[in-house]
Amino acid sequence: MELVAFERAALSVDAVRAERADIGFFAVDPARGEGLRFTAPYVLIEGSYLVPERASLTENDQVDREGTRISVGAGSAYDLFLTREIRRAEIVRLEGAPRALAALRAGGVEVAAGIRQLLEAEAAREAGVRVLPGRFMVIQQAMGCRPGEGRRRRSCWRRSWRR
Repeated sequence: MELVAFERAALSVDAVRAERADIGFFAVDPARGEGLRFTAPYVLIEGSYLVPERASLTENDQVDREGTRISVGAGSAYDLFLTREIRRAEIVRLEGAPRALAALRAGGVEVAAGIRQLLEAEAAREAGVRVLPGRFMVIQQAMGCRPGEGRRRRSCWRRSWRR
């Protein structure tokens, strides 16, 4: 077995689709579902918002409004979700979570979206920001592979879960 690591989940999805990897571990999303099969989720991860301490926002439902810019890691599960759900706010896609958080700290956006644990760590690291209560989504993390090519692909699932 060879383990191949990628900087972003979107790259691991592409590797499985292009047959450069047999299986991958990433968030289940309709945009990623084309050309892939997923197992049941093995972990649920909350997607949350980080805002400046002084922001008037107190609930997740208040984020989607005119004039609000939300930074996200491009191609992340929360980017895909927000692309489908946000109607009035602007989504600012950046290369990775660190840049999305830096954009909030620099005042380039009003909100940063991401994995709750990462945002909580950012809020604890340095004053001036806070995580909105609750979550705007649940990320279902699962194993994915290409759909069946006869017995070979069906056995992929059995071998993966029995080891």
